[in-house]
Amino acid sequence: MTEPADVLGSLMKYTSVQRWIRQLRKNSANMENGGVPAATLAYVKMAMERFMAFTGKNPDEMIAEAEEAMRRNGSTRDTDDLIDQFWDSCKTKTTAGNMFNTLKGFYKWNHIRLAAKTPKIPTIRKEEIELTNSIIRQVVSVAPIQHASWMLADNYLFLRVDALTMLTVEDFHTENWARDEPLYPVFINDKLSGTFSYTAFIGHDAMELLKTYFATRKFKSEDHPWGFRSSNMIDAFKKYAYKAGIIQAPNGVNRNGVPKGLCLLRTHGFRKRGQHVLEDHNIVQNRTDRMIGHQPSGSDGKHYSLLSTDERRDIYMEILPDLEIFGHHSQSPTSPNVASQKDFIMQMVKNMPGMNPEKLDGIQNLMKTVRTKAEVDDAFHNVMVMVKEK
Repeated sequence: MTEPADVLGSLMKYTSVQRWIRQLRKNSANMENGGVPAATLAYVKMAMERFMAFTGKNPDEMIAEAEEAMRRNGSTRDTDDLIDQFWDSCKTKTTAGNMFNTLKGFYKWNHIRLAAKTPKIPTIRKEEIELTNSIIRQVVSVAPIQHASWMLADNYLFLRVDALTMLTVEDFHTENWARDEPLYPVFINDKLSGTFSYTAFIGHDAMELLKTYFATRKFKSEDHPWGFRSSNMIDAFKKYAYKAGIIQAPNGVNRNGVPKGLCLLRTHGFRKRGQHVLEDHNIVQNRTDRMIGHQPSGSDGKHYSLLSTDERRDIYMEILPDLEIFGHHSQSPTSPNVASQKDFIMQMVKNMPGMNPEKLDGIQNLMKTVRTKAEVDDAFHNVMVMVKEK
């Protein structure tokens, strides 16, 4: 887990910042990650440094000044005015609003509750690009193996990128990779998940890529295959998504080829994708939470929705056709939704004029190869072509 001192640097020498981060850690302990994410710490650093430049004071001096103003006025009026003026001085109001909210937290956890109203921040995630099999395939295909491997693995693991950096080769139980299986276990410990220990699984396509990656780098069991900073992984995902043509770079790219500004395709999309796939298969909410490493809410969820490794594997097998990116393993089941669509297409073509046994056999053989929703559309087009052929 990233240490605050690694990100915040010299800011951690101030008592007021130490107190603030301690409270952030307490809040995070009740959430899924068990620690303050590096991205949050980086934002804290940016907001505080900009506010220090605006006020000309360090964090401890800000708190001392606010306390003196409260004793003098009996209210937080002066500090409210100061933080409002800071918001007004920023050109980009979305960024200003986020920093405003962050800085109110700084004052709050130093026992100064400001009355200044937090500005409304525009909702910008509505246009976020949702990860699909096609998008993942395209990004993985242009990424180098050290990045393609974690992307394909996280398609099955549904982890945060900072958790991926903590995985070791031993967690993948590579002794199982000699067998031809549709799924392979991966151990997720409680420190990594921030909630509880459990066994997740990766598909055959991910295993094959990881096998190559691990062998070429000659990793040992205790090695971390992706010992990068999580920020480097996020940048890599943006870089290769841009290279694959999935996202644009209206603000240009930096010297490393990473698009500047807001990115509508996020690594968190792997967790969202897992949640959506599970919900599409009508997996109940508590079990969906457990599958992606969330602690279900309420005592019933925590104590009565536990999943054994075998139960997890059964759920993975059910959703496997929707997760496989590069081909389908011979033991991969067909999605129930796909099966009903295939039945509908077959019933339709059977009743079409001019249908003969030879054509019907050809169409049935074609439909046997269809295993995912994305393949249904292609199959339907091909079936229409076959029907029209004389």
